[in-house]
Order: sequence, then C-alpha cells, then structure tokens
Amino acid sequence: MPTHFARTMFLTSAICGLLTTTALSGPDDNSLTWAAAKEVVSTDTYYDTSRESVVLAQHVYDGLVFWDSVAKKFEPLLAASWKQIDPVTWEFELREGVTFHDGSEFGPEDVVYTFNFITNEANGVLNYGDIRWLKGAEKIDDNTVRLHLIEPFPAILSNLALVLPIVPEGHFE
Repeated sequence: MPTHFARTMFLTSAICGLLTTTALSGPDDNSLTWAAAKEVVSTDTYYDTSRESVVLAQHVYDGLVFWDSVAKKFEPLLAASWKQIDPVTWEFELREGVTFHDGSEFGPEDVVYTFNFITNEANGVLNYGDIRWLKGAEKIDDNTVRLHLIEPFPAILSNLALVLPIVPEGHFE
C-alpha cells in the first residue's frame, strides 16, 4: 500500500502533467528565441569563433561535407562526392539545385570565393589556424572545384565539415 507521501507525489505529478502544454513554434512571425551566456556578435565563424556563433552559423551555412556522428563517417553535404587526386589535391563534385538562405544559387564560384578569401592571411579571419594547410581553390567546371593544399593534411574532411562553412560569393564585401 502506497504511503501518503507517495500518493501526494503521484497526484502532484499528474496535475502538473495536465497543466503543462507543449511548446509551439511556427513561421508566423519568422522569429528565433535563443538564450546564451554570451551575446552573439555575428554568425560568421570566420570573424566570431565563439561557440555560440559556431552553433548558430551551422543553422545558416553548410560545409562541403558533414560528419555523421551516429554512423561515424563523413557524408556529402554541399559536395555530392569527392576524391583525392594526389596528396595535396582534392576534387569535389558539387550538388545541384542548392540555394542559400537568401535565395541565391549555390555553385563552384561560392566555394572558390570562400576558400580563396579565407586563405588570404591579410583578410584577418580569426580561425586562420584551421586553414593554414589550404593554399586555395579553383573552379574546374560548372559542378566541380579543386582544393590545393600546402602540404598533405589528414584532417581535411573534419575541418571542411566542422569549421569551414561556404558563404555566397561577395559575402565579405
């Protein structure tokens, strides 16, 4: 037989459960509520490397590849596929029909623009240490880009998935 305390706890829990509702959200006001210990200055992780900025930026921009933490492998994201040409050259076939959050079309120009901008040390990106291995990028055709490395870099896919989002051409102007 349950004690008085157990019955009281059960009834209190049941009443609390009946009084609560699920959180509802929708596109009605196109808003996002965010709580963080620190103010987010920018969702551009090349100029704000705070954890909060990185988390928000992952909801705005994508990388060429994605790390699937459940399957423990890299998956295509903006790239449909990739191959290593030699120790310092990687080629990425890009997905077609992708648009940025502003509605502009994604293409090889965006990849080349992003990587050639961030590899220029004079541009002062804060995470330059994450890309010192990268020399630059070139467009091969309408769906293919090639990344040129300064030296072999075993963690290339990890960096492409986690810290190097692609931005639209002209983003930094």
